[in-house]
Amino acid sequence: MRIARFRGLLMEWLSNTGGEAVKDVSVFGVPSLPEAGVRLDLVTGGSVLLRTIGGAPRGGNKDSEAAEVQRGALLEPVPLAGVPVGGGGVRVADVLAHVGAVIVNAGSDEVERVEVKERSVIVTFYNGAQAYVKVFKTVPAGRDVASATEWQVLEAV
Repeated sequence: MRIARFRGLLMEWLSNTGGEAVKDVSVFGVPSLPEAGVRLDLVTGGSVLLRTIGGAPRGGNKDSEAAEVQRGALLEPVPLAGVPVGGGGVRVADVLAHVGAVIVNAGSDEVERVEVKERSVIVTFYNGAQAYVKVFKTVPAGRDVASATEWQVLEAV
């Protein structure tokens, strides 16, 4: 699956299952890449920017149109616990767990495996390609996305 298609699907899936904590889902960009990833604006006023990066499928490169789509069994659905809002805001680990569960529950027959790591979600497709959904930046309430907190990832926003 090409990364642009995956990013579009991810936005759709998250928009439909954002839960109470996610107020808005949009695309964000950086100067060198206008569609770098997905921005989740939270009810706390903070934001989590998730950079979407593609990895090459078996026998191809990540931009190859020749990469064959392979399909397999759907993943077993997992509970979608949502993203709790606590006194300290929304924990980024909870956002990533939610994103991973949303991808699993989307019912794509191209997705073979979803792993939630410390600061990323790794999606492996049946054709061997991978998509990485990495926390690019967190933006606390009242701060501008373009502020000097570039690359800063807080535990909660």
